[in-house]
Amino acid sequence: MTDSNFLEYDFNYIKNFTLTKIKEAKIDNINSINFNYIEIKDLLPLDYYLNFTKFIESASKILKHNKLVEDGGTNKLYWDLFTGKNVYKIDDKIIINYLIDFTEIIKLISKELLQKFEDQNLVPSYIKELPTAKPFGQILVREDKSFSINPHIHAKQEILDCLYYFPNTSDDITQGTVIYKKISDEVPNFLTGKLSVAGDSSKVGVREGYENFDYKYFQEVKKFDYTPNRIIAWLNNSHSFHGANPVATPMTENKKYVFFGLLGGLESFKLMENW
Repeated sequence: MTDSNFLEYDFNYIKNFTLTKIKEAKIDNINSINFNYIEIKDLLPLDYYLNFTKFIESASKILKHNKLVEDGGTNKLYWDLFTGKNVYKIDDKIIINYLIDFTEIIKLISKELLQKFEDQNLVPSYIKELPTAKPFGQILVREDKSFSINPHIHAKQEILDCLYYFPNTSDDITQGTVIYKKISDEVPNFLTGKLSVAGDSSKVGVREGYENFDYKYFQEVKKFDYTPNRIIAWLNNSHSFHGANPVATPMTENKKYVFFGLLGGLESFKLMENW
């Protein structure tokens, strides 16, 4: 990859534009499960968004050569923004510099979104007292155009979760992330088959680790539109069940998004409550 045109953007303009979009956004709530979220359309300037989508297409042949893809997972492309450059050698300086800037933008977005939740007193006080949260993030292009993922919830170490969509068109608008409500506390873990019951350490939503469940134990309460340049963000808590519904007809293109956010360090995990 030698096209230096990818680096012809105004970083400060992108930063200020994005900060303004976050400032103007509102926090919404799904009352039935007390789930707070932020949804922002056109998060990044259009010219930079188009630049980014073209960059991913151009750089994917280099970025995709990592173990998580080669082992035959669900991803056509998986790139960890915070560890990838340290694990897999990249000689192309254009790719390196582009990813450095994009990672800085992701860090800024994460920080500002968490602050927005904090300003509305939606973040538990104990989280504010923990050591500074660390950013995480992966660029993902799914392998299967019929990709779906069961209702699941992330470990309590994650504080803020964000999904930034970057499809080429809005043709697959109905294939956005779904928020689910559990219909019972007695739900078997989809991976282990173990029944989670009230009072048991494996009760649904304890969040000691990643929890994955069958669709039949959950009902859909919110589906987001899957459209270009859109972000959804939420605080990760015991209500944060989400996933993607089964696809009846294959999508027109592979699902593409950046999954990122903030998490507490390992030293903070035992201090974190299940709220």
